[in-house]
Amino acid sequence: MNENNLKWLCSPSEDEEVWQSSEYFDTKEEAINAGKKALREFIENPENEYDQSDVLGHVYEEYEGVHTVFAVGQAFSPHLCIDAGDVIENLQEQAGDCCGEVAENYLDDVTKGELEDLEEALNDALQKWLTEYNHQPTFHYINNVEKIELEDTDAE
Repeated sequence: MNENNLKWLCSPSEDEEVWQSSEYFDTKEEAINAGKKALREFIENPENEYDQSDVLGHVYEEYEGVHTVFAVGQAFSPHLCIDAGDVIENLQEQAGDCCGEVAENYLDDVTKGELEDLEEALNDALQKWLTEYNHQPTFHYINNVEKIELEDTDAE
């Protein structure tokens, strides 16, 4: 999932560490409607846990009490990148460890433009490698979280 194709999902709570829903939605409204429908169906028939767990990620019977609240949030893929400044610093440390004092000023004259060029080249190579070997992240983090309460009119 890339950041240009963000999706919405549901969870039983705003505080879930891992959102386990297997269904993603294009809009917040679609996620809210699906969450309300899954929760209403669970209230009406607690034995039918499968549709609910697909949408909400958990089966509510695992929790005690009556549930009329869930959360929606937007999934973001992590942006993994290489910081060229860190690479330069590492190279300087390696040169110093290998050659000592004579390498003291190595790469101190790298310009901002050169650093930007290096960072772009490294990140292009990283993205190509991640894609070629299928190491792109399959996980995400959740932002824009909102608590949704099932209202009396929603339960009808």
